[in-house]
Amino acid sequence: MEKLPGYLYILEQTYPSSVLSLKRKEGESFLYAFVALEACIRGWEYCRPVVMVDGVALRGTYGGTMFTASTMDP
Repeated sequence: MEKLPGYLYILEQTYPSSVLSLKRKEGESFLYAFVALEACIRGWEYCRPVVMVDGVALRGTYGGTMFTASTMDP
């Protein structure tokens, strides 16, 4: 854990437009680290929107039958 802040600092210096975050609990124990590098952020510009359906919503009238529809732009 003691090396992680230094690693995130080096990433921030190397990739200045990246999003980096380190969160700790009380007492300075590690909670999570979030890393989104600049190249990955820019790449989202070329992705198509996606709709996801969680299987938990499949309980009910249709007894686990999933109905989906999709289309592509011309």
